[in-house]
Amino acid sequence: MKNCKTIGCHAPIHNETLQDYCPKCYGVTASNDELGFNLQSEPATHTAEDIVNAGLGHLRDRATTYDNPEGERSMAKTVAAFNVITGHSLTETEGWKFMELLKMVRSCQGDFHPDSYEDRAMYAALAGESHAKEDARECVEPLVG
Repeated sequence: MKNCKTIGCHAPIHNETLQDYCPKCYGVTASNDELGFNLQSEPATHTAEDIVNAGLGHLRDRATTYDNPEGERSMAKTVAAFNVITGHSLTETEGWKFMELLKMVRSCQGDFHPDSYEDRAMYAALAGESHAKEDARECVEPLVG
């Protein structure tokens, strides 16, 4: 049996159809169908706290997925490879900011997808972590005219 992946919940999941979340966190309501639930595609609420907590869950899941105690931290190697291929000099922090922009653009296309905001929140946190390690003079903030 699996437990709910919602931060702070971890209730047992008795139904494989719910995948990673308990009925409460999945935003389901009782129904007469054979499952006993009326499944929705997303959780019922999307508060700022919900988004940050879900993003933190994704960040923590990367530690398991990539066997790295710190979670997913592949941006430094990614920008190093990008810089070799293109001749640019992107920093790790700028790489995370690029991913934030990607999620901003995606959030304006199609229906609402909470992962665009969850991932963006985590990319901002990773950019902050990276920037704290870099010389601040090397990280140039973009100017918006």
